[in-house]
Amino acid sequence: MADANDLIRIGKVSSIDANNKKARVYYPARSNMVSDWLPVLQFPGLTTNYSGGHKHTCPDGETNSAGSHSHTSSSWMPKVNDKVLVIMEPGFNAPGYIAGVIP
Repeated sequence: MADANDLIRIGKVSSIDANNKKARVYYPARSNMVSDWLPVLQFPGLTTNYSGGHKHTCPDGETNSAGSHSHTSSSWMPKVNDKVLVIMEPGFNAPGYIAGVIP
């Protein structure tokens, strides 16, 4: 069975390929080893357009009318030097995926 340290890694983005939604990551804890190009996970339905009146619930529980406005979301890419969570598939030279940015 693969070691958990090999399956879940934390690194920093060294370069990005926004057109192909991929990035390379270096791992300071692994002698700055640099990954191959890793796909950046996207979320189905993230690209949405919504317009119309709706309400927002604030952290204190109060509901405020937001009026009529629109929201637009699109795919995302990390930036160079962003700290990221990488999930690796088990196995020698197996592929990995960038799951998200760690604030």
